[in-house]
Amino acid sequence: MAPSMAHGRTGLVNSNTQSTPKLSTTAILTMATWNCGGLNKIKLDLCKDLDLDVLCLTETHSWREGDSLTINSDLPPPNDSWSGVALVLNKRLSGYIINTESIGSRITFCRLRGTVCNIMLVGVYIPQKLRTNPNQKDTYKQLESFLSTIGRRDCVVLMGNFNSSLARNTTNRVGKWCIHNRMDTGGKQLLKHMDKLTLRCVSSYFQPRRRHNNATYQNIQPEKAPSQIDYYVLVSSRWSTAIRDCKVKWGLPIKAYGRKYDHAILHFKFQLHLKKRQTLEKS
Repeated sequence: MAPSMAHGRTGLVNSNTQSTPKLSTTAILTMATWNCGGLNKIKLDLCKDLDLDVLCLTETHSWREGDSLTINSDLPPPNDSWSGVALVLNKRLSGYIINTESIGSRITFCRLRGTVCNIMLVGVYIPQKLRTNPNQKDTYKQLESFLSTIGRRDCVVLMGNFNSSLARNTTNRVGKWCIHNRMDTGGKQLLKHMDKLTLRCVSSYFQPRRRHNNATYQNIQPEKAPSQIDYYVLVSSRWSTAIRDCKVKWGLPIKAYGRKYDHAILHFKFQLHLKKRQTLEKS
């Protein structure tokens, strides 16, 4: 039976954390993030057909799903109607939820109880470069303020649409499979927060399939080069090896739009690794 829940001031809080079961370190969770370009019933049903454990949706707009396992951000204000974030959890995880919360219309999170550490799932949608209210700096500052409150022992999994370009081969932060060789202004802001919070862009450490790349956005004008400004999976450096696999897939947007267009879905597998504690033999 799932533990009882109570609605706190800003989110959902487990009223009996002691009874919350813990995620096994041998369990592999399938996760993904996708900018859906406005959520609706058809797109949500397509997402649920994937049978993922966790799905982060960005640019959901004002559409809301009544399911208790869909954790929505606040409703977008009139001046930011294109925002909106949702974390869609599989019912298999319902008993592991400690608490959920949203911070405005661009950040939402869910904390899961694990065996050796708790898992903090954070979905974020950073504004595009030209937006001024809010702008990228405002949202990054809001995100940093929230992440600074998370305990060091928690495993942070930060995913979503960052509208920023990171540069490949940035020491201890970005891998060689990032498609960009230089950062933009948003990428510089993102890297600063990654350094401060010791986060690693693990999605850039996985080699794409042959004849594919890690680009996640295809412009409506096909002659324009694809880019990787959208999705990254950022994980606490201490737990970065928990990401087992990461791939860019276009199947979902092709089903939604009838062609390879707009944003791909970034799919990855997550599993914590443990090192068995050694005991000293008594002489």
